Amino acid sequence: MPMGMACGPVQGNFYAEAGFETPEGVRFYVFFADLMGFPHFLKVGESVIDRQVEMEKSRNIDRKFQSKLMDHLIADMESYREIFENEESEWFPVFCYFTYLTHSYKEDRDKFIEGSVGKYLDEIQIPLANIKKEIVEE
Repeated sequence: MPMGMACGPVQGNFYAEAGFETPEGVRFYVFFADLMGFPHFLKVGESVIDRQVEMEKSRNIDRKFQSKLMDHLIADMESYREIFENEESEWFPVFCYFTYLTHSYKEDRDKFIEGSVGKYLDEIQIPLANIKKEIVEE
C-alpha cells in the first residue's frame, strides 16, 4: 500500500520515492532513480529521497552513501522497455507505478498520486496503455 509520495527532477535526473506497507504491516520504501533515461529501483527501510536530492543540488556527493544504497537494488534496467519484458516479476506493479510517474503529465501525475495514497497497489488503476505503447515503440 503506498503510504506517501515524493518526486522531482534534479539536473536531468528524476527521483521518486513511495512508502509501502504489506498486508502484514511491514513498511518499506521504494526509491526510484531515472538517471538520464535509465530506470533504477531500490527497496530501502527508510526514506532516502531528501538526502539524494540535497546531495545533487549541493554537488556534494556522498559516494559511500550511494554505494551502500546500491546494495538495495531491485532492478537496474537499460531502458523502460525492459519493464514490460518483466511482467512476471513480483515487482512489476511497482515498476508500472513509477513508470507512470515519470512518463505522465504533471497534472495527471498529481491526480494519480493523490488517488493512490493509502491504497494497495492491486487497488490502483495505473493508466499505462498510451505510455506503454510509446515506450515499446521507441
